[in-house]
Amino acid sequence: MRAEKCDKCSLLADISNHTHELALFTSCYCGELEEKTYAISEWLKLASMLENVEVSAWKHELFSMFTCEPTAALLNSEGKYNTAYITELTRFIFTCNALEETYKLMSLYYSKSFHPRNETPNKPSVKTIVLFSSIEDSLLPKHFYHYLNTLEDLVKTYIKNHNSEFKYLDFYEEGHKCRALDTIRLLRNHYAHGTIPINLTSDYDCSMQVWSNLFQIIKRATRIILICIQALLNKHTSKFNYEFYLECIAYEYWLERQEFDMSKEEHMLLFQQGVPR
Repeated sequence: MRAEKCDKCSLLADISNHTHELALFTSCYCGELEEKTYAISEWLKLASMLENVEVSAWKHELFSMFTCEPTAALLNSEGKYNTAYITELTRFIFTCNALEETYKLMSLYYSKSFHPRNETPNKPSVKTIVLFSSIEDSLLPKHFYHYLNTLEDLVKTYIKNHNSEFKYLDFYEEGHKCRALDTIRLLRNHYAHGTIPINLTSDYDCSMQVWSNLFQIIKRATRIILICIQALLNKHTSKFNYEFYLECIAYEYWLERQEFDMSKEEHMLLFQQGVPR
């Protein structure tokens, strides 16, 4: 179920590895907000450990032992595509839960000065969308806007294919960085209310293009969530236990086994800085 990646998207780590790294990263915050960052980390940990959600379409076939070959092919196809789709949908739900915990944390940093209309929304999700405008581009991945535009293009195709509607916040134009979390908010609502189809198979119910669009939306949306969580924490949370982080990734173990042409002082400086060579 792999889609062909462009040069920019191919620079990203595998979604499972990215989730694992961010789970580790968020577990290293300390201080009075540690409980909130721990909750974020636990949901991300679950998402990173997810490998496969197996779906058996035969479960509801009452007379499976007498099933003809065409019906068997239909059921096998349904199981294959639903397994791929539900696996990524489950990962998306777990990362959305991590994002919900991020909303609670980020609402503490909200100021109406960030709002284009100098307002204070009631919902933590909208507060966080507005707060995201405070994120400098230097805290975002190099091709962040490409990733955002790709997701928005996929959503446009979904809207066209299924005659759906997305009601974005009206004070951010298309391509604005805050549209990233706004798109996630709307996608999450569409999944929660059953608006987006979740049981289509490209062999029988729709074209491969339609199914692939729905599948890629989930994966791209999960990626955007991870990027936004990391950027928000980098910007607004400062109590990060860097020594514990290096210990978690076994950095000292890695560093000791490298063959560097440097003095002992330079070697120690590299370790203190935590910058792999």
